[in-house]
Amino acid sequence: MAFFFGMLLCVTSLSAQNAQDTILAYFNLLEKVPQEKLYLHLDKPFYGAGEKIWFKLLHTHWETS
Repeated sequence: MAFFFGMLLCVTSLSAQNAQDTILAYFNLLEKVPQEKLYLHLDKPFYGAGEKIWFKLLHTHWETS
């Protein structure tokens, strides 16, 4: 999403209304696209050199309404 806004700032020929319409269309599209998220759970906040890292990775996927 940051890339999208960065590209918007680089384009100087867009009028304010056209830019606003583009942003609104982008967010409307995001509402229709299925969302995916990754969660990484670790067993402790810090690790030393040579320690084993225990983790659990969760992948969620759902449709927005």
